[in-house]
Amino acid sequence: MTFFSRISLLLTGLILLCSSANAEQLDCVTPGSVPVDTVTMTTAVVDLDPGVLFKKAPTHQIIYEVIVMRNPNGQTDLRVDIGSIRFTGNGDEVNLLGTDQILGTVGGSATVQLALGMGIIDCTGQLSSQRVRVVQAECGERVGSGLLTHFVPCTGAGCSVRQYTVQCLLGDFGIIPL
Repeated sequence: MTFFSRISLLLTGLILLCSSANAEQLDCVTPGSVPVDTVTMTTAVVDLDPGVLFKKAPTHQIIYEVIVMRNPNGQTDLRVDIGSIRFTGNGDEVNLLGTDQILGTVGGSATVQLALGMGIIDCTGQLSSQRVRVVQAECGERVGSGLLTHFVPCTGAGCSVRQYTVQCLLGDFGIIPL
């Protein structure tokens, strides 16, 4: 195993809830942050049941939009638009996914890993540590079924925030400690 390059993502905080009665997702982003890009991300939900040794690869994908925000210190907030979530693949498998699995996937480390892979979070040639926050609506109503499943953010709800520290060590690939 080589040590030429490593990035490790460490979950460094609890889920923080912004609780303003009329809060929009943007209100839960670091003060002074400005949007710099909107990107489409694609991932799959994988069941991590430790009792199953061999897993069938999922035949569905989750497609969603993320607004990339930068604050005055250059740190990154990734604002997930849960209203943009769509699915491709096997609709029956989508029906088997729990809402918490779906929202947990797009609101968690998968989004940070995709941002690293897309170059949104840059670790090339750096020895540094960066704070990254993934922000999404605290509540979403699941509507439809199969490939027509989508989410509508609850009105008046705040947001959930997951904070990560991305440690850049001479390279550009991700490791998530379990």
